[in-house]
Amino acid sequence: MLQMTDLYTAASRGSLREVQAALLVHPEQLNSRRRGGRMLPPLHLAADMNREPEIINALVDAGAELEHEGSAGHTAVYYAAHHTSPRALRALLRHGARVTGAALQHAATAGSDAALGLLLAADPAAVNIAGLDGRTLLWSAAGSQSQPA
Repeated sequence: MLQMTDLYTAASRGSLREVQAALLVHPEQLNSRRRGGRMLPPLHLAADMNREPEIINALVDAGAELEHEGSAGHTAVYYAAHHTSPRALRALLRHGARVTGAALQHAATAGSDAALGLLLAADPAAVNIAGLDGRTLLWSAAGSQSQPA
């Protein structure tokens, strides 16, 4: 028998059945930040904690906001790229999630060619988007010692 849990826990665990059940009982949690702990919406937790695109699909289909920012100002794409999760990243991009400079930088820093390739294929012009440090991916790749403008 499936034990009832909140949507945050279900998204973190990566159980599609738990997510579907939690969506029925706790729809108000879909785009809200967790009170205490990581302060991330369920979609971010799914991208961060597991690699299952089915969880991403279920949350987005239920109305999760792709561009919703967690407490640190990052979207779910950032967390999928940061944790080198190409399957979760592919699902987010298929749903129309926006490529961010921070996501590009983290995919490059983590050495995830797969995640970096997915991000750049989704938006080739993203190489010109500044990341958290104000540098573009091209600037970082060039290894320039000059300061960003």
